[in-house]
Amino acid sequence: MHYIEDYLENIAKNDELIVGDKGYWNSKIIKKIEEHKKMRYLFPIKRSSKLISANNLMDNLIPLMIKDRNLLGKITNIGNKYYYTIKDLDIEANERKVLFKMSQKKNNFEFQKFNDETINLGTIIFESNSKLSLEDVYTIYSQRWEIEEMFRFYKNILELPKTGVHSEYSLYTTEFINYISLIISMRVKNELTRLNLAEKYSYNQIINYLKSFKKQSSNGVDWRNTKLLNYIEKLAEILAI
Repeated sequence: MHYIEDYLENIAKNDELIVGDKGYWNSKIIKKIEEHKKMRYLFPIKRSSKLISANNLMDNLIPLMIKDRNLLGKITNIGNKYYYTIKDLDIEANERKVLFKMSQKKNNFEFQKFNDETINLGTIIFESNSKLSLEDVYTIYSQRWEIEEMFRFYKNILELPKTGVHSEYSLYTTEFINYISLIISMRVKNELTRLNLAEKYSYNQIINYLKSFKKQSSNGVDWRNTKLLNYIEKLAEILAI
């Protein structure tokens, strides 16, 4: 809560959109945001929220036209709030399998109970004070997770220890590393896009392939590549490394 207040008082500007996770969705935070003129927010609500059934947020979903994704969704306007329902059919299928296996292990499978429990699977519902398209909502939230994945992935490359944050200095250090890692990662990603590598490989795939790319030397002066698989060698040539 302190960080939201600090951001709103010292950093935020009009017409910005704050995107958070389920931990941000509470009345105190939303009230603080709404007190800030023209500040917008987009927060997912919990699947257990009574708002869902009370306002039929899961009913009459329609297909979304987003490339390579199997999605359903709808927009519900209640007062000055908008609720964006998005169901990913692929995620739903995976979550149903997990739930099915869990119920089998417990030897207590009941079809009706299973069917009732699976109705919200693969679904994420957002609350916002701003009118957006479902496609924009999906893209915005996907990009947020992509940034977090970059943070996590880059820290793994650096082999930074996963330690708890026990002081403000630790928090500032972590935030600084996140900031630097984002800058570096975005520059790398932009370069991969410029070289048209993003059409064939994902960001993670390229980084993982390059982990096996090493130089070796017998005298510390003359360096040569280690033996590489053909596709990794070709990738290194394209990147000119």
